[in-house]
Amino acid sequence: MILMRAVTVAALGCVAVLAGSVLAQGTTPEGGPTPLVCVTEPGGYYGDPAEVIRRRLDCYRQLGVEMLRVEPGWENGALPAELMRTDLRVKLILYVLGIPPGYGAEHAGEAMVDEQGQTDWHLGPWHRELPEIVTRSAEQQMERLKALGVLDRIDEVVADLGPAGEGIYPANWTLGRDGEEAFRCYSDAAQADFRAAMQAKYDSVAAADDAWRLTGATRFAAWNEVRIPQPGTPWARGPFWEDMLTWYREAKRRMMEFLIDNTVRIARRYLGDRAKAIIYLPGTAFGEEEWDQAVATAGGSGSVRLMVDTDWLIDQALAKGCLLQYTGAENALEVARIVAKLKARGVPDCSAMWAENAGVENAGRDPMWLAQIVCAYSLRGVDLTWSSWLFEADHTTPSPTYAEFARAAAALRHYRGTGEPPDPSDCGIGSVRQLEPGRYELTPNADTRLMGSFPDTIKGWDPEMAVVEGGQTQRTLIRFPLDRLPAGRALRSATLTLHSFIDYGDASTVAVNVYRVTTPWQEHAATWRARTLTADWEQPGGDAAGPYATTIVGPVKPGEAIEWNISALCREWLAGKAPNYGLMVSLASTEPANKSIAAKEHPNPAMRPRLVIELGEGE
Repeated sequence: MILMRAVTVAALGCVAVLAGSVLAQGTTPEGGPTPLVCVTEPGGYYGDPAEVIRRRLDCYRQLGVEMLRVEPGWENGALPAELMRTDLRVKLILYVLGIPPGYGAEHAGEAMVDEQGQTDWHLGPWHRELPEIVTRSAEQQMERLKALGVLDRIDEVVADLGPAGEGIYPANWTLGRDGEEAFRCYSDAAQADFRAAMQAKYDSVAAADDAWRLTGATRFAAWNEVRIPQPGTPWARGPFWEDMLTWYREAKRRMMEFLIDNTVRIARRYLGDRAKAIIYLPGTAFGEEEWDQAVATAGGSGSVRLMVDTDWLIDQALAKGCLLQYTGAENALEVARIVAKLKARGVPDCSAMWAENAGVENAGRDPMWLAQIVCAYSLRGVDLTWSSWLFEADHTTPSPTYAEFARAAAALRHYRGTGEPPDPSDCGIGSVRQLEPGRYELTPNADTRLMGSFPDTIKGWDPEMAVVEGGQTQRTLIRFPLDRLPAGRALRSATLTLHSFIDYGDASTVAVNVYRVTTPWQEHAATWRARTLTADWEQPGGDAAGPYATTIVGPVKPGEAIEWNISALCREWLAGKAPNYGLMVSLASTEPANKSIAAKEHPNPAMRPRLVIELGEGE
């Protein structure tokens, strides 16, 4: 999930297969990177029978997959032997931070403990035996793989820097918890380490009290009284919390630097100089304003509490020759920020950074979007988390995402060979369902809203869209997969149906228009200003022609349907008179109104946008 200094794909010696064709390694005509295709095999697949694994690996090769990412446990079943029958390479997650059985109870005071007293199950910065434990664990895993004869297949090794391998303090999602992220510095060992760091900085406790601007009863009389209080404690706001956050960050950095160095050392020992260590870049990094706000409130945003230390991790990767992998690459804005950080550090291209999606359904089932990001920023390639999105419950029958991943792999192959990125509007799956002969129901392959008051905000994942005027302006974009309809049939009618999502108490009655979008856009990149990862709208707020249809909309309750006859628009698209870049829904005037619309991400399928097309015979 992160990034590093430029390394060519050719150096890995991988061979890709797509639809039976061997892909040669190399660079784009401009000398850019050659994308790779990797999928992460979930632990639930490791125990499958050999014949099931064999069929799945054949599917990977047909898809153009070149590399599998695996974690401890993959070596216990038939996967290693079956993998050796293929030309697939391996990206190994070398997890080492799990607390060994019995060790946690014996060293409870060294654990990562939050402000509620809950203990985490990962080794942390205050475990005294961490170096010995993680080194022993890594060596045991590598010896086991050596005995199996699979070391020659491993090209990349992920450094375990924290929960799920990421360089963060334990996050709620790794613990199955909800609510605000916690600080993990309330164990006896952490408190003692903080006191020692402050004593080294200030020498006397009185000097520390003065620096922290403490008065009266809030002043500490001796170093053994100094403790990190609960977040939000009034006296801790300002200089004290600045010291605490800095110490908290440095404790994590010291641990991560050892873990990175140790991973590099072990990789070289067992795999030779050809192997590369990978550093994950997690989540969304905090900025200076978030840090300053945390100091002022004795608190912190989620990114501060987790210490998403992207700049430092990038510098470590560059200094130590590691690859990067960003673990939330569907977030185009953060990818752009990371790429900008690399460019600012003099990195000529980003071919050492993998694009991995968050392991959730809405990100995992849109592989073409990941391919779009890889090509737009010339990244190393796609690592799909998880490969289970590609199959049904039997682990081998292709799911609808399988075909989308095949298209994404083909787009990467084309980019590799020509330097031409995929069509920016070529994302999303959508569906076409025949209701009866000649009548079809389509669901969107893309939708989002553009917000005039938040011109750089991306809303492509939201379950809500809207058309708004009065104080701000919002418009809705929707695209349907008309190319999947039977060809050569005349259009009889086309009805667009949207459903009201949230009742904001809007009592207005207004005209709502449907327009034809005239330039390509990407669902997870479109904003009021931008239409794709690399291009802006000619007119902020979206480029559109029309209107093609108008409906009068009064007060509506959640779930209520709103319809437009858009036959004229669909007739243009189906006749090839205009490219299908989708439609825009917006208010016809600036009269104040707020009409909330359910998006394709709405949990209730009946609420999602749909287009019903009736086709006749002949053109």
